[in-house]
Amino acid sequence: VFSNILGQLPCGGGRVAASAAHGDLARFFSDRSPKDPVVVLLIDEIDHLVTSNQAVLYKLFDWLALPAPRLVVVAISNTMDLPERLLPRVASRFGIVRVDFEPYNRDQINRILVERLQGHDAVGC
Repeated sequence: VFSNILGQLPCGGGRVAASAAHGDLARFFSDRSPKDPVVVLLIDEIDHLVTSNQAVLYKLFDWLALPAPRLVVVAISNTMDLPERLLPRVASRFGIVRVDFEPYNRDQINRILVERLQGHDAVGC
């Protein structure tokens, strides 16, 4: 997951191990300036990242707790009860705004997000 995210960002290079990618991403999001564009991280089917310890989710959402990460996470789940299934330590890292949608395909989701972000200083991954 972390290698994939890193590869989509301007700071990403070639393939790196997940642990190294997580460290690179943590440095990237902790060293952001107010003038840097906002990074929009869209995670589809995030319910597949729910494991017993939810370590990946915790690390992803922990970046939101940094002083100025310039990061927006849009998480799409196929289950309605995802927020209730999260461990308290994961759920405490972010605020939840639940938006229920009828199923969309990939192109429809992309079009919706692009339309909503027009006129804002944001970069999508």
